[in-house]
Amino acid sequence: MESDLEQTNKFFTLEEKGDAFLSGISERTNLSMEFIKKEFDLSNRFMVICDFVSFELQDSVKSLGKVGNIPTIETQMELDHAVKHALIGSYKSAFADLRRALELILLSVYYSSKQSKEAESWLRSESNTPFFSTMIKQVLKEWRYNDFNSKFEWEKDLKKLYHGLSDFSHNKGRLKSYDGLNQTTGSGVTTSYPKIYLPTLAEFCNFYISTVEQIVVMLALYNPKILLGLPLEEKFGLNPPASGFFSHTQAEDVHDIIPDKYKEYFMDLSLNDSELKSISDWVHSLPDLTEEDVKNQITQFNEMMSQFPSYNKPTAT
Repeated sequence: MESDLEQTNKFFTLEEKGDAFLSGISERTNLSMEFIKKEFDLSNRFMVICDFVSFELQDSVKSLGKVGNIPTIETQMELDHAVKHALIGSYKSAFADLRRALELILLSVYYSSKQSKEAESWLRSESNTPFFSTMIKQVLKEWRYNDFNSKFEWEKDLKKLYHGLSDFSHNKGRLKSYDGLNQTTGSGVTTSYPKIYLPTLAEFCNFYISTVEQIVVMLALYNPKILLGLPLEEKFGLNPPASGFFSHTQAEDVHDIIPDKYKEYFMDLSLNDSELKSISDWVHSLPDLTEEDVKNQITQFNEMMSQFPSYNKPTAT
């Protein structure tokens, strides 16, 4: 049986860990944000990509094959937590989040071409996530990915990024360790104290950009409709198609995020692909909503939302 002193020491150790993690957390966050906004070379691109992840990633594909929208939602959460972890100096966790985000989108595309039972088993947490190399091999059998890979050796780019992220998870030497990433100079008796190290933060930001770039490439090949800029508001108002269509602004963001070496390919795809032309022609052929149509949609929306007690109906000013 443990003595009172031994129990007290255990509680103290747990409290110390919490205090150490929270120590200076606001200062660390502010220091990181100041660096990203004012000193990081690709600050504007980083912020654009953060906005895309927050507001447009889930709309890129409403349903990814047999696994629905769960991997897309989880990818958004992984990318969200990656930034949060990086801001407070939890770099190992931040890089691990990026690795999982990349895996999740590839897994989604992978299962879109596999038997539904395998995907359903994974959704129930009964089957293991396939190896990254296994998923790439299967995905490259799909004609859009195969064509893209034959022109750019995309498989090499994707594997290079994934292996780079894996180096942090696998502790590839001191530079990829907690000590190397944070340049730790001191610790408590039983725990370490977080520290911001700006070179590591810059490295994270570059990996974050590259990860989302490759995610957007995968999504654009899976659902090339997001490359089209369509007049969704004029044609559909509050009821746009629920299958991954993008407005002009959203499509511009997609083309902006796609890496320079691939831009011409995707621009040509958006302009000349027969399937995309047919979709664009159909949307543009629809009549614009009238002012009365829009008012009716707003009324129906308010009536639907009024069933929820927390909903505050907008009023005219």
